[in-house]
Amino acid sequence: MIGLPVEAYDYLPPHGQPEFSVAPPVGRRVLVPWQNGARVGIVAAETPAASTGSLNLREVIAVLDDAPLLTFDGLETLRAVAARTLAPAGIVLTDLFPLTLEPPIQHRVRLVAGADPTRLPPGVMGLEDWVDAATVNPSILDFLRQLGLLNEEARVIPARREVLRPTDGSFSLTPKQAGALDELRRAGFTVSAADLARRANVSAAIVTALVKVGAAFWSLEAIAPRLANLPAPDPPPVARGPLPAPAAVDGEAGPLPADVHQALRQLRAPVARLHGGRPAEREQWLARVLAEEPGGVLYLAPDRAGARRAHRVLGGLAPSTLIDGQLSAREREAAWAEIAAGRVRLVFATLTGLLAPIPDLGLVIVEDEGSDAYKLRGGSRVFLPDAARARAEAAGARLLLVGVTPAVESLTWPGVTLAPPRARVHVVDYLAREETALQNSLPGVPARRENWPLSGDLRHAVRQVAERGRQGVLIAPRRGYSAVLRCQECGWTPYCPNCDVPLRLHQAQRVMECHQCGYHHSLPESCPKCASREFVARGPGTEWIEGELKRFLPGFPVHRFDRDHRDDLAGFMNGEPGIVVATTAILGLEAPPNLALIALSFADTFVNHPDFRAAERYHSLLRNLVQWHPTRAPLIVIQTFAGGHPVLASLERNEPVCAYPRQELAARRRLGYPPFSSMALVQVTARSLTDAERGANDTVAILRDRVSRDPDALGDEPLAVLGPAPSPIPRQKGLYAYHILVRAPSDTSLGYRLFPLRQSRLGRVRVDVNPREFTDLVEENAPQQA
Repeated sequence: MIGLPVEAYDYLPPHGQPEFSVAPPVGRRVLVPWQNGARVGIVAAETPAASTGSLNLREVIAVLDDAPLLTFDGLETLRAVAARTLAPAGIVLTDLFPLTLEPPIQHRVRLVAGADPTRLPPGVMGLEDWVDAATVNPSILDFLRQLGLLNEEARVIPARREVLRPTDGSFSLTPKQAGALDELRRAGFTVSAADLARRANVSAAIVTALVKVGAAFWSLEAIAPRLANLPAPDPPPVARGPLPAPAAVDGEAGPLPADVHQALRQLRAPVARLHGGRPAEREQWLARVLAEEPGGVLYLAPDRAGARRAHRVLGGLAPSTLIDGQLSAREREAAWAEIAAGRVRLVFATLTGLLAPIPDLGLVIVEDEGSDAYKLRGGSRVFLPDAARARAEAAGARLLLVGVTPAVESLTWPGVTLAPPRARVHVVDYLAREETALQNSLPGVPARRENWPLSGDLRHAVRQVAERGRQGVLIAPRRGYSAVLRCQECGWTPYCPNCDVPLRLHQAQRVMECHQCGYHHSLPESCPKCASREFVARGPGTEWIEGELKRFLPGFPVHRFDRDHRDDLAGFMNGEPGIVVATTAILGLEAPPNLALIALSFADTFVNHPDFRAAERYHSLLRNLVQWHPTRAPLIVIQTFAGGHPVLASLERNEPVCAYPRQELAARRRLGYPPFSSMALVQVTARSLTDAERGANDTVAILRDRVSRDPDALGDEPLAVLGPAPSPIPRQKGLYAYHILVRAPSDTSLGYRLFPLRQSRLGRVRVDVNPREFTDLVEENAPQQA
């Protein structure tokens, strides 16, 4: 597989290296001729020569790795993902392989012995001895390869960096200098003076003094980096003590009540679930599961915060490492080598670690399997939990899904549900005629008409937070000041010239900005239609709400945390009183210690999406709010225009976390939505609306023609082609988009029916198997990927 949008290609073993004919370098990087140059790829499989027409194949130039970088099940995962997503194998490799496919390479060439350069084309002179391939015309090299007249050598150039090493001998040093030298000799080297100073608890000047007296010296060396920022975790305290009793165990026969032994048996199933409870309770169960697993374990989290928390809490059970996007390329290579050598049994990772070469993989754990952070927005558009399941199946490993709430699709698997934490919820329904007093929480609040954007109940709650010196978090659905700015006289609203969305107001900078393409301009002085200077804002964001709170609570600390502005929250996180206005990005942080209030300023924004998973996401968000603090049950105030939503009813009744997803599962069964079908979203885009519509109609014709030409290929399996229809946001970044929704009973049927689109020449056609959203809008609150 080559890191290009192409399928895997067949090559012959390197010329003159018979050992690779006996033991092909599967899973290793190789340098191969490609067009008029050379590219690096991964050997995905050994193909019998008789099935490839080997006389027409070209030879691998060189094998670049001494040991495989991918295991057999990792390579099988790549093939399975390529088949499922209909993406070229090279794109899937680029998306999921975290090491570089183009390392610095020393590539040398020369003519074979006995070749007469005078009888060859011009430009060959001087190749009798080894020369750098980059100095020779690529077309000439390719011509010589095809004639069999070229010898080639290639190797990866080891990365080199300056390191500080100790000098042998004795020196007259101060006690601090002697301590720093002892630490340096113990470690062997350090990559910076600051690193040694931190570990030896001295100043950087002490380290500089070691160099001046000759006790240490700097040198440029090729070294494997140490993962100094990833110390081995201590044995987790959650591994001790009795396990919390499960609230329910699915898939077990008999009327016996759920107990710990029954639950543990369930969690040993080939695919199982563990949801509900607080993080510490789930971690206790996971510690027991990990301690009983004899093979390697791959723990996948949707973001860096989740992966690092799991590593910190559970990594001490066995030799472990962490792989995420915060590591440098060299640190990932070092961790990869440790895993491949079998020195690591537990691997905690984001998507960058999906293919970690764990030699004896026995268990794959996916945290929060319904998170949209697992969905790649470009390339193969793989949904990582799908790929994790393929990895588990290829390795013969078990799959365990764990988190606050189960994805609706996960309910088809048996599992264990823990009792939900106590929830104190108050719903402010803006459609109600009058505001009701907070029951059991805020007695004595008079009934009155709503205020906007902070209701009377919410104002009373934040006042109590301020008076008692507590902490609160108010979550807004968007950053900026407002979603819309409208002329009060004629209703004119500024729109983005590239996207069919209103420009967002950022009042502090006095600019209007498109949150999709980045277009912005200054705030208009007057309406271009009626010249009115009166504007009204709609759809409050973090900036608006922050201003309201500062006016309402003068002198009380009010902070903001969003993509535009992040106040220093160090004091707040240490327990100082205050309120933070934030997007849901703050949920990636630890909960503040004295948290007494969490509020959603306008909850409807989180559920009013043209997407059948919108209510499921809403449910997951609210359940995450309930269990965010590890011990407290803060008051949760939800402002909404849909106070009767079933998600809110389930939360107010403190039902088990699986209750509402089971309602969704029943509805999807009736409608034939996943998991009772396989689905793909086909998007056709063009610079003009007419071209987009024409391309969409042609795409539908291709899909239906596939069925009419071969109706018996998949028996009686029906196919639903819905559309084409304009995208919910018809134009984005200057492109008009049409959507076609394709449903089939199985992945096999869906892949067969969509296959012609891989070869279509209709222009901008994008196939997204298992889509997670239907507008392509950049989510205001989307968690950052690894």
